[in-house]
Amino acid sequence: MRRATPLALNLLSLRNLRGHILPLFPTRRFSSLVVNVPRSNIYRFGDGQRAVPALRDVQWSVEEGESWVITGNQRNDIVEVTISKLFAQNMYSINRYILKILLGHTRITPSPSGGLYPFLVASGRDPHDLIAHVSFAPQRLASGGAFYDFTARYGAVREEDRMTLRESLGTVDESLAETLDLKRLLDLPLVALSNGQTRRARILQALMRNPAPEVLVLTEPLIAGLDVEHRPRLLKLLHDLHIKRAPRVIMTLRGQDPVPDWATHIIRAENGKIIVGERSQMVSKHSKRDHKPNDGYKGDPHKIGKPIVEIVGLNIAYHERKILTNVNWTIREGERCIYAVKGSGKTTLLAMITGDHPQSYSQPASSLRLFSKPRRSIPTTTLQRRIGLISPEQYNAFPRRIPGLSVRDAISTGFDSTYAFRTRTTGEEARIDELIRAFNFGVGKDGEKEFALLGAGEQALVLLMRALVSKAPLLILDEVGPLRW
Repeated sequence: MRRATPLALNLLSLRNLRGHILPLFPTRRFSSLVVNVPRSNIYRFGDGQRAVPALRDVQWSVEEGESWVITGNQRNDIVEVTISKLFAQNMYSINRYILKILLGHTRITPSPSGGLYPFLVASGRDPHDLIAHVSFAPQRLASGGAFYDFTARYGAVREEDRMTLRESLGTVDESLAETLDLKRLLDLPLVALSNGQTRRARILQALMRNPAPEVLVLTEPLIAGLDVEHRPRLLKLLHDLHIKRAPRVIMTLRGQDPVPDWATHIIRAENGKIIVGERSQMVSKHSKRDHKPNDGYKGDPHKIGKPIVEIVGLNIAYHERKILTNVNWTIREGERCIYAVKGSGKTTLLAMITGDHPQSYSQPASSLRLFSKPRRSIPTTTLQRRIGLISPEQYNAFPRRIPGLSVRDAISTGFDSTYAFRTRTTGEEARIDELIRAFNFGVGKDGEKEFALLGAGEQALVLLMRALVSKAPLLILDEVGPLRW
């Protein structure tokens, strides 16, 4: 096969074309095609025959044996493209739109000869029954105006919450479970699994589907709760599965995620352009742009003050399952922590501190003290005003469709740690301006942008500013890596 030359397309010039877009991918003809989108127009699913296409002249094909990765730049994950009024002014990134095509959530005209997945024609089944999709990108559950209560899981006591991972799977490939470090967890209730364990379990569930998937589409699998130990294990598993075509694997990654060595082709969005090419060319072209993360701010050991969190002999259990046993931990003013392995109970422990976990009320006064007082003597609203928080659960839950909710409004909800905005004081406006400048988010009109229309990375950045805005004495950053900076 001839080598593909990297293709660069300027998307910024397409913003006002009302649904017109140049071909995204080079035309190629293969004898065996996994994915085939010939020169076609792409319509929103359900649009009539006279509707204006969202994308014109899209061409993309994946040959058997190729390994495709869709990735983006580092700051905001991927280039965001406004597709006129076709999607009610929503923002769609190129990897999200490719996912819509792969999952059959668009109409392709003319229809590809042999279907979107030509290699499945001989199976006689609906191709989409054989496509599994697992997304690890933060899911914005609060797409409406209401707040999504992410604390409900901690109080779950229903019988169905006793279902174990093994029971949820039905048939279990224990060798595969061992590879994903889940075999030891098969008989635990699903509600007792940590975030990272739950995410690995979702991959196992997708692979255990009946019928077995022929294509596995993974969205951001490398950053969703996977620690240093599990990341290479997952990549090796995916490579082995792809080689065996059981199933074939297509992944979308953030710009800062490492591209697997076994990837053969990359679709990259960067600086307003989509660049498509073979991995050898794409990685060498962009390798010089990689940067080493700094060590962060280590703090001043001479400014360590009085305790603000005092935990002595803390115990947490769900039914017979012990989550935390005899935990002792003190946090003083000026200290910075915490790092621990996945599944160690970090998120549960933090929920005890923030007051989101109902068992925080029932702890003995000597076991959990916050800001020099027993936790159970502090009203939750008072406690949460003294804590700045950002987490995947909060990102998912934050209400996005409150009419007129601007960036500044979203940030200002952090002053009271509520999910409603109010009139701001002059000092509060100045503090918001300070953060917007510090994070290079822009000033003036940028602060008045509608929060719901921002890209995922920008929304995460706004919620980080929300956590910082009140200068709370305790700042909690829970699994901020998956929040798509």
